Amino acid sequence: MEQKRYRPSQAAKILGVHHWTMRRWLREGKVPSVKSESGRWYVLASWVEAQTLESRPEQSKNRCAIYARESSSENKSALKSQSDGLVQYAQARGYQITHIVAEVASGMNDNRPKLHTLIRQNDFDILLVEHKERLTRFGFKWFEELCPFHIEVVNLAAHM
Repeated sequence: MEQKRYRPSQAAKILGVHHWTMRRWLREGKVPSVKSESGRWYVLASWVEAQTLESRPEQSKNRCAIYARESSSENKSALKSQSDGLVQYAQARGYQITHIVAEVASGMNDNRPKLHTLIRQNDFDILLVEHKERLTRFGFKWFEELCPFHIEVVNLAAHM
């Protein structure tokens, strides 16, 4: 399986260094990298992500993404209410809200483009949902285990 990787300029941007600095680090062997068949160098994403985690102070690891979902577009007021409640909860906990995503989609399948985009952004520490069923109807434990962020369910008692 191929590891996720970045072009040197992408890695430099993420780390906040000049692209020539990143290229120098590559030449000096300071950065774990791979060379493609075409001769292009890539920086391993695992190393870049480790550097960003190490550079962030511990208290700032409370970046929160909010995800609200309803099955029917007829329930737009419920979707707004769900989002508003999650925002209030996040603010009360002192979370830094990075994303608020509201989506109308079925919980019975994985065709949820807004959720997919949110997960790929990988710039938050906590995913906040009202009920675990808002995230997925089946396989929540697997989802929770595999995600690189913490999933916080606000209302555990609902839908049991």
